[in-house]
Amino acid sequence: HMSLLSELAENLSREKRSVELSLSLLKESETEKRRELEKEREHLIQRLEEAKRKMSEYAERLERLTSVNRELFALIESLSEKDNRSGKDELSRLRQERKKLSRELSQLHELLEELSKENTELRKKYEETVSELALLKKERDELLVSLENYKKSVESKKEIYKELLNSLFDRVEFEERTVDEFMELPYEAKGEFLRELLLLNMKDLSDRFETMRGYKNIFKLKPKGGRIYFTYGEKKLWKVVGFLWGEDRARKLRYAKENLVKYRV
Repeated sequence: HMSLLSELAENLSREKRSVELSLSLLKESETEKRRELEKEREHLIQRLEEAKRKMSEYAERLERLTSVNRELFALIESLSEKDNRSGKDELSRLRQERKKLSRELSQLHELLEELSKENTELRKKYEETVSELALLKKERDELLVSLENYKKSVESKKEIYKELLNSLFDRVEFEERTVDEFMELPYEAKGEFLRELLLLNMKDLSDRFETMRGYKNIFKLKPKGGRIYFTYGEKKLWKVVGFLWGEDRARKLRYAKENLVKYRV
């Protein structure tokens, strides 16, 4: 029984640490990734709005220049029909102006094409960012499911511990809270505590134990590195009411104050 319980304790403790570490790392990664994606999304929205504004301005400008170009072309055609010196000079000037205007129109067309291409790329990037955020949400939901499953797993492990402790010690019973406390003990401490419990399991009412001052019928055992608090049992001879890991005096006083208050006199 001793070997079986120790082996189970080691496996469960190792699995618990592994799951807790994985959950912690996943939470940190998710939080940081979400911040980055949210920031990138806001940046893309700003760039999309800026591109949209520029395209609107260039489109209006292109429309105006096209209209002016059309009017100039009509004027040039009209002047071409006239045969006078001043008309020829004006015609030459207007043709130069039209060439200049045509170049500007061509440049505007190129700018609009570039902006349209950039706008398409930005929208694609924005959609990718939104997809990443959706994926991140899915991962978060999966994390919550994992956390819930882990809680269920802990409860299942608690039942295993509870059953083993109760079956291993026929003269010792355990308060519900103490099963959780035993599970939280470091692996190396579990063996020390189990040895003390095995000795307690062989004790009778005639045996003497160290008492806790200020608490009614509360006794203590001193496994290496901690304390076991117990009293007279209800269904069995003895009842464990507390497991404490650590030798710090302030911690022991705080533990007794918080968990053994009903035994206070």
